Amino acid sequence: MIKDGEQVTVKVYLFDAVGSVYGTIYRHNGITPVPNAEVHIFNASGDLAFAMTDDSGQYLQGFIPLGSFSVEVFEAATGRRGANSGRIDLAGQEVPVNIVESAIGQVKVNLFAGGDLSPLKGWEVSLSQPLAWGSVTLSGTTGIDGGFSFPGVSIGTFSLNVYSKEGLGSAHADGRITREGEIVDIPMVVNLVKPAKGRIEGWVYQPDGTPADNIQVCFDSECITEVTDVTDESGH
Repeated sequence: MIKDGEQVTVKVYLFDAVGSVYGTIYRHNGITPVPNAEVHIFNASGDLAFAMTDDSGQYLQGFIPLGSFSVEVFEAATGRRGANSGRIDLAGQEVPVNIVESAIGQVKVNLFAGGDLSPLKGWEVSLSQPLAWGSVTLSGTTGIDGGFSFPGVSIGTFSLNVYSKEGLGSAHADGRITREGEIVDIPMVVNLVKPAKGRIEGWVYQPDGTPADNIQVCFDSECITEVTDVTDESGH
């Protein structure tokens, strides 16, 4: 553990043979450039660089080591993603890597209780999606109508999981986005798990063995739960 005021020595290793990566990011139509997109360059060893596209959707990043690399793009304004890969074989080489973002749609989840089909508010919802450049997971909480929407879901298959923090149940569903702008509605019904309940009963006595009345009984060590009681005249 580092102490306050302690001197720390950090060793930095620089690649002795590097190249550059550049390219243009396009919308799903392959024509419209994307400004202000986040560009992440990495290889099997980890992150190499982060950049942003300019007003013309272009990026340029130097000091990328020789070998294979991947480029992943995320556009925060729309939630669109994309990826491509390349390879630098010679020191000083400039490698073009253009990326066309994936088409996106929207997934709407509606959660209901089994039986009366009443909406389930405050349940946790997660959407996971396997993509060519890695998996993506989105999460949220259902509203008063039992619904939640995931905008910016890339074209392809996805999985939905819902659960209650109180342990009242869970559910799973699968779906697919097939085209740009598609809205997929997923109604989900959960068979609620009723928590098991029991009864605690006993008597409280004074040190001399007589019943202790008007004594507060708590069901934890600090009496901080809402489950309390007071004994009657018989100590019950």
